[in-house]
Amino acid sequence: MELTSLISKFFSSSDKTSQFELICDDSLDFATSRKTLEKIKAGKADEWITAQYVALKMLEEQGDVSSFPDGFIMPADTAVRLDSELRDLFSLPPVWKGVIDADIQGKASTPTFKIDLSVTTKQGRTTLNYTVDGPFIRFSQNEQYLLTPEQLMVFVAHKTHVKSDRSEYDNLLYLHSLQEAQKNGCKLNLKHFERLRILTPNKITVEAELNSQGELILTPNMGQSASHESIQKVLGQLQSDNAITLKVGDEIVLFSEEKLMAVKEVISNRVIPQQQVKAFLENPTAYIDASLVDLDLGFSIRVHGATVFKHAYFGETDESGIDWFGASPTSDLINPISKLTDRVRDKTTLEDVAKKIEDARQTGATVFDYEGQSYDISDPAAVEKVLNEIGHKISSPNTDLSSYGEAEDAETESEGSEIHVVDIDLNDEELSENSPKVEQLISDISWDGELNWENHKRTPFPHQDIGVRWILGVEQKSLSDSKVSGALLADDMGLGKTFMALSAIEHIYQRQQISGETKKPALIVAPLSLLENWKDEVDKTFKHSPFKDVVILQSSAELNEYRMGGVEIRGQSASDDCLEPKYSLKVGKYFGPSRLDLPERLVITTYQTLRDYQFSMCLIDWGIVVFDEAQNIKNPNALQTRAAKGLKADFKLVATGTPVENSLADFWCLMDTACPGHLGSYQEFRARYISPILKAAGDEVEEIRARLGRELRIAVGALMLRRIKEDNLKGLPLKHMYAGGEFENWKYLEELKSTMVGYQRDVYEGAISHQLENEESHALTTLMRLRDSSLHPRLSDGGRLDIPKNAKSARALYGKSGKLVSLLETLDRVRSKQEKCIIFAVNKRLQSFLSVTLGQIYNLGPLSVINGDAKAVAKRKSVPTRKSMISDFEAKEGFNLIVMSPVAAGVGLTVVGANHVVHLERYWNPAKEAQATDRVYRIGQEKEVHIYIPLLHHPEFESFDVNLHRLLTQKTLLKDAVVTPEDVIPQPAGVGGVVSGDLIDKRITAAAYFGAFRSVISVLSDHPFRFKPITDSAIIRSLLA
Repeated sequence: MELTSLISKFFSSSDKTSQFELICDDSLDFATSRKTLEKIKAGKADEWITAQYVALKMLEEQGDVSSFPDGFIMPADTAVRLDSELRDLFSLPPVWKGVIDADIQGKASTPTFKIDLSVTTKQGRTTLNYTVDGPFIRFSQNEQYLLTPEQLMVFVAHKTHVKSDRSEYDNLLYLHSLQEAQKNGCKLNLKHFERLRILTPNKITVEAELNSQGELILTPNMGQSASHESIQKVLGQLQSDNAITLKVGDEIVLFSEEKLMAVKEVISNRVIPQQQVKAFLENPTAYIDASLVDLDLGFSIRVHGATVFKHAYFGETDESGIDWFGASPTSDLINPISKLTDRVRDKTTLEDVAKKIEDARQTGATVFDYEGQSYDISDPAAVEKVLNEIGHKISSPNTDLSSYGEAEDAETESEGSEIHVVDIDLNDEELSENSPKVEQLISDISWDGELNWENHKRTPFPHQDIGVRWILGVEQKSLSDSKVSGALLADDMGLGKTFMALSAIEHIYQRQQISGETKKPALIVAPLSLLENWKDEVDKTFKHSPFKDVVILQSSAELNEYRMGGVEIRGQSASDDCLEPKYSLKVGKYFGPSRLDLPERLVITTYQTLRDYQFSMCLIDWGIVVFDEAQNIKNPNALQTRAAKGLKADFKLVATGTPVENSLADFWCLMDTACPGHLGSYQEFRARYISPILKAAGDEVEEIRARLGRELRIAVGALMLRRIKEDNLKGLPLKHMYAGGEFENWKYLEELKSTMVGYQRDVYEGAISHQLENEESHALTTLMRLRDSSLHPRLSDGGRLDIPKNAKSARALYGKSGKLVSLLETLDRVRSKQEKCIIFAVNKRLQSFLSVTLGQIYNLGPLSVINGDAKAVAKRKSVPTRKSMISDFEAKEGFNLIVMSPVAAGVGLTVVGANHVVHLERYWNPAKEAQATDRVYRIGQEKEVHIYIPLLHHPEFESFDVNLHRLLTQKTLLKDAVVTPEDVIPQPAGVGGVVSGDLIDKRITAAAYFGAFRSVISVLSDHPFRFKPITDSAIIRSLLA
């Protein structure tokens, strides 16, 4: 049960009198006296208003409410989206369940058009006598209700339309809003307009087709249901200067000014002459404005000839590597879709293939590539049938589907017609030449000469000295070996990659000063939130800047000083044979001292700016380019990745603490940016390092993973430097890792081990019993129940959870959960040392509960909560940012607590004021948990760091906590290994079996439980935000011996 619902159960009506005053206008104002606010912050206010305050602060952190001196302002669109528990906490009226009837009058093309909205009351009476104030609908002084989000959409659209000019655009937009509200569940009668679909495109993409003359014909795709051929016939409607709609069949596409410009952008460049097709595919942004038209997944980059229009991928572990016009040179045969039946053998691969087929369809492709073979996807019904058959085969392994659809497929092969389009070399099958393998050890390649640190304000740590020497050594090798053009700095987070990069640039400038070489400009490409960090780091690192100046090339900074035109994503063809890209930045000697590319200049920009001004940026002869947080260029088909690979530089340093985020395709792409071809083509890479893991039996996976990890690290050689803090690098404090169990690399701490008893055990075992007794129950839902009951039984059950009145009763409440008892014992230890602690939890119900109750127990007032929604940069001073909340937390002397989600461990978050971390509720993704820990364990931390993992045990079999801990810690961290992600582990086979009898009389063996548990958790590890319902109760049944 939700926390706030539980709160409401024990409060009497008198308790509820102590709450925020609710004032309704266009928004909801929650007001109280400043004296009361101070009492709340000091932990001395009544529990109800304190709980309201915590909930409002969490909503403020998400950006959903804003604060003012006497309370909070909640916009109407936030109020209508509150869940039932928060509605009850804030004493809001019940949700209205009525019906809205639209009386549509006049033609949408005339200003006399209007719609009167009547509503049906709970008595069944239709009336116009109502008022809408913010999120409320009122029928009388004593009768009011809270609108749903869809109902609010209707009334907001009505209010907007009344104030509009009632142009055709205004009228159709109003109707579109009503249709969207109806589609999302609003009870709304639209009469004859229910038969007509009004579409407002979210984005404009491009479909391409090669005609018989070899010309490439571009057509805008607006997300419409109408076929490609139908759209071709009606594009002439947009020739009029006043056109704002495109009518095709039962659809009306309604364009905003921006989307209309995007469509006309495609139409104006609709025919690409045969001799320019290659140039277009290599640089689509030279023809099409990428700020208007979505080209990120639009085209591949190499052209050889003509082939069937198809959709291609780099490989089965690549989440987003799409080449829309690609084809494997060896796959001339187009297989019927039924041939996939024998190629897809597990649920994860099936989901991946289905997603890729859907992506291909959205681009108009009729063929897509998988594992080097082409498959016909022109018939949606046939595709759906085959995918369903494969799904059935996976869930029922004994079913033979080999004969399904053979006759139908033969007919498809003989009668199907091929659409010929440009054949794209994916560059994932073969390379024109191989790059040399740099096999020297890091120490061999590193610069061994004297380094001059006199200009540095800070003495480098030993590992930073090694890092700078490594960068200088590889950079020196790049001068003598043209096939070595860069390297990957993959150090763990918090080891000072920024410092090492800047120091290396300065030492390169020192060498060039002595040799008389030109000190070429340097470029840093980083996420927007880190631009100022890089500039500040220059001041913090050097006594005197090695750069003549630092330019932040971004729209809100200095971009306009060097821009002489718009974004250069639209070029002009001087003739049929020559492409002339548009250059919008002041680059080259012609611009004299106002040019961007002055020697000894440091340019700091974003990946988006690099994408939009790639032609100018690629003209510049950079000395060194640093890609910070380089996971931003892990997708080889994204325009910013292509721009990054196209930069001309003496040396490219690719820096990221997470070289592998989703799949090994990430790592290959990063290495291909740093040193193209060093790991071969992607198909070679996949065949050598990924396919053996995918094909391995369940009991061989770990051994094969470890062996291939070592082989890959050797292959990368000296072109990658990766150190982790567990190497006990000098200058970093010790890190102690404690768990409530005996595990390798973890210290056992008795106070972290607890055993479920009584009601907690009953709820936990009841979750499994419910799964066994209900065939349609979702296994993942059961896992959530096991997780929640392990935290506190009341989080997964509808019983009472009395919110305590004081610290003593709060501790008694915690005593109902073995895990929370462990938490308090740990926090008591931290308090005795007068140090600070971060408590990591994912569930927002739990975050709220901890904020209120721990504030009571330790007399801290409501704890700050950072759940990952806080802004990195605030537009208004009153809005809390992660940085400001951390600063407030660290500023308090002595003992203090803060609650965070592992998701909050994002870019640039440092919390070295805390040196204790409790992972109370674990995150499915071990990389996220490691990032969370790294917020405190990084350079700047002066105290020893302590990491605590409280584990709740079952008295008879291995518990949820124990199994999850084992799973998450299996990801071995080796200083010389590239870590293979969890998503290349195939799901273990053989989960099944029938169990009868009483659950309590059975015993769950560790091996059986862990095997089935891992099968389910692997889904969550791979897709933490896309939980898939699994209805097969055999998964849970297999937990039993």
